Amino acid sequence: MSPTTVDVDPQVYYDAATALGAAALGFGRAVDNRWSALADCEEMAGSYDDAKAWATDYDARCNEAVDTAMLLAEAARGYAILLGEMGYNHAMADWASVIGNTAPEPARIPDPDWISMVNRPDLPSAGGPGNGLVAEGLSGAVDLLDEIGVVIPDGNTGKLGDAQRLWAEIAVDQAVAGFAAELSRIADLFASVTTSEAVFVDEDLRAMAAAATDVAGMVGEIATAVGDHLTGLQDLRNKLKDQLVELGKEIATEVLIGIGLSVVTAGFGAALATARGAAAVKKFAGPIRALVVTFKSLKIGKGVKTTHNAASHTPTLKQLASLKPKKAGTEKPAGKPSTTPGRPSLSPDDEMAINAYTGQDYQWINEALRNPLADPDTYAQARIDALNQALSKLPNYEGQVVRHTYLPEDVLARYRVGEEITETAFTSTSQNPAGASELFKGVSNVEMQIISKTGKDVSGLSKSPEELEVLFQSGTPFEVVQRFTDPVTGRTVIRMVEQ
Repeated sequence: MSPTTVDVDPQVYYDAATALGAAALGFGRAVDNRWSALADCEEMAGSYDDAKAWATDYDARCNEAVDTAMLLAEAARGYAILLGEMGYNHAMADWASVIGNTAPEPARIPDPDWISMVNRPDLPSAGGPGNGLVAEGLSGAVDLLDEIGVVIPDGNTGKLGDAQRLWAEIAVDQAVAGFAAELSRIADLFASVTTSEAVFVDEDLRAMAAAATDVAGMVGEIATAVGDHLTGLQDLRNKLKDQLVELGKEIATEVLIGIGLSVVTAGFGAALATARGAAAVKKFAGPIRALVVTFKSLKIGKGVKTTHNAASHTPTLKQLASLKPKKAGTEKPAGKPSTTPGRPSLSPDDEMAINAYTGQDYQWINEALRNPLADPDTYAQARIDALNQALSKLPNYEGQVVRHTYLPEDVLARYRVGEEITETAFTSTSQNPAGASELFKGVSNVEMQIISKTGKDVSGLSKSPEELEVLFQSGTPFEVVQRFTDPVTGRTVIRMVEQ
């Protein structure tokens, strides 16, 4: 296999990180800034059973949209920091490759701004005042409601209008509506980058773009559903008013009709209690009932259904959010090199330990480490210690690496999502997204895709430099963040992050 040519401009990573951080901030603010106003729309649907069922649907869809949106914003912001770190690492590698370099060390770009997030409770909606029609006037009013035989909807049109407006504002806000396109544009920046992680970066950014598309689409569909409820309720009340006016004419009395936000009032006085009033009640109860039943079946009964499923992206977004660098003082200070020196000072023994391992020694050294029944003998332990010591002098390789291997079923079963796996042996990987060699790839049943933090690039000391090997010290822990079967190759793909 011929060596892979690495073409990378750190500025691409910096530009991508800056753009992604700004887009994540705008997207998060567009949703979070309207949360309190949406919460004020509580009890908007009403207290009758059909409204409560509609509200249950509404609550579920709204909270799926909001939760996914905030998780996406968090994942995108964290990924922006990760891209900045990748760019810095490449810049440091370029700087360190010049012997006797007197130029200033590269500086990190600042982390993107963020909004102060709080743990938001579910957005409330169900419940209401409990009266959709108040018919005033002795026992005749009770008779009217009894004859109608259905609960008059008591949803709050004012709050429904506010909710529809807020969801529509979020949907058309450019920070939301244009987020998917911006993520795709940022992914396109890596089209000419040939580093090992570029393929993963493109894949991850496009996964976030797919989530952004579904969030924006789902928010728009929620706005439409609330708007349908609102217009249906307004239409019902206007028609109900017309029926009540006609009822008043039937009993030869002037009716004072009032349409409030959640109730229709009709002042009949004592007229409904007369024989003529009782006959009119029976005549108009049927049409009023029909209005209500039609409204409930056409506007309420269908609930809040969306074709966009934002919540389906939650597992992927959680995995991407886990890749962000640790905060609260755990990041490296700006302007400093990586956690190990940029230019290693290896002794001849160090170089020999690494070179021998990349030949045939890896087999017996790792067998000694993996043997659960016995500790390595004195000679083997000395070789293990020598290799770990040599690796500790090399700079960290931070980015995505790939490993192809064969694992029996009992060993493979240990690699469960969420599990921390400590590799007792040394772990060999490659910077090449295609893997170290076709030989390893051909006999493997597992492909590991790993985010390296302290792996060591040993390709310059290897007996097979074309493999672009990144080697991890013995006892390195990894967390499994994703596992699936490649439908093309049939291999089990395991994604891990070094701990």
